[in-house]
Amino acid sequence: MSLEDKNRLIKQGQDQLEKGIFPNLVLESINESRLRKDVEKQIFNPSGEKFDNLSKEEQDIKKGRLDIILKFNDYIQALNFFKNGAYLLLILGIITLGSALLKINNNYIFGLLTFISGLIILIASSNRKLLLKTTLYIVIAYLVFTLLELIIFKLPSPYIYAINNNILENRRGALTKIINLISPFVYLTIRLSLVGFFIGVYLKQQSFFKIKSKYEQGIKSNSQEAKPFKGKNRT
Repeated sequence: MSLEDKNRLIKQGQDQLEKGIFPNLVLESINESRLRKDVEKQIFNPSGEKFDNLSKEEQDIKKGRLDIILKFNDYIQALNFFKNGAYLLLILGIITLGSALLKINNNYIFGLLTFISGLIILIASSNRKLLLKTTLYIVIAYLVFTLLELIIFKLPSPYIYAINNNILENRRGALTKIINLISPFVYLTIRLSLVGFFIGVYLKQQSFFKIKSKYEQGIKSNSQEAKPFKGKNRT
């Protein structure tokens, strides 16, 4: 990003802040986290002065913004976690499909469903506007399909090699055998853990927009109260 674009975003954010609008859309448009932090700092503290050196009024304003700034940072982090969850599903799907293609097991359906889930979530998370509209639907759909997969198809087969009595009787490679035996449960744990993970993303999203609405309504109310009362002209 050029210096001109950066200054434009800072100015845009400051203008929105003066109008009582929290400039989350301006900050969300910046993908690079370090640059976003720098622009955020310039918007909320353009003078760069330390908190103790600010006037009482400026200190009160900063204190009033602290909660919403922290919620915003949690919200941004949650959106990134959402994308990371999608990448994890893609990797899990590829590994599961790979084990099936190597004729170790018949986990084709598990690998395919997991890969498709990860791809859909990744596409949604790559578009912030789309993600905001679909987060709840994605969470519900992912939960439903995960439970249906578990009910209909049960657990996938072991990932390293097929289990038979001869392999179990052989004591060599005990660690490999243990990993092989628990691999279906690792798959299940990841799939179910991501349910809670995605629900957490949605809750953080809603928490931010709730405090944003409260903050902007408070600014609007204070602005209206500050306007001088204009009575009727007496004749």
